[in-house]
Amino acid sequence: MEAQHRLSNLVRLIPGYAGYRTKEDRRDADKQVRMHLARQYAGERESLTSLAQQLVANRRLDLVGQLEPIEQMLNRFISRLEYAPRGYAGWFNANRLSETDLDKLYEFDAKLADGIPLLREQIGFVAAECTTDADCNEALTALRDFVNDLNTQFDTRQTFLAANK
Repeated sequence: MEAQHRLSNLVRLIPGYAGYRTKEDRRDADKQVRMHLARQYAGERESLTSLAQQLVANRRLDLVGQLEPIEQMLNRFISRLEYAPRGYAGWFNANRLSETDLDKLYEFDAKLADGIPLLREQIGFVAAECTTDADCNEALTALRDFVNDLNTQFDTRQTFLAANK
């Protein structure tokens, strides 16, 4: 414990290290936020899978074929969240984001977080429309467009990162 305290005091004497530590903490937080979002979206994907199983049970196989590409787009989005590079490169890396840029990344991620309850609503709308004999093309189109928009939002985030490295 004493050694850790001395090391901590020594590290504070290194010029720029405190700012680096803050950025490193934010870099780790960026990864944790995206992993949390990925888990939340994966939960909604499970709802979509359950819906597909319900449609199979109701013999609405034509609709299952329409849900598959939507589920694939959602899977792609979730994978991109999980495996995207962190928002800030390390101490010796030439590609570093400013704290202002990290704030913008936070805004991107907050907007992605806002999409979770909206996706839940969209899936609920599809479930309500498609588990009956109703025509549910409008609901499927809205869900497909929404998931496509999630991927577009993530593209925007990635473009921002690429432009600011």
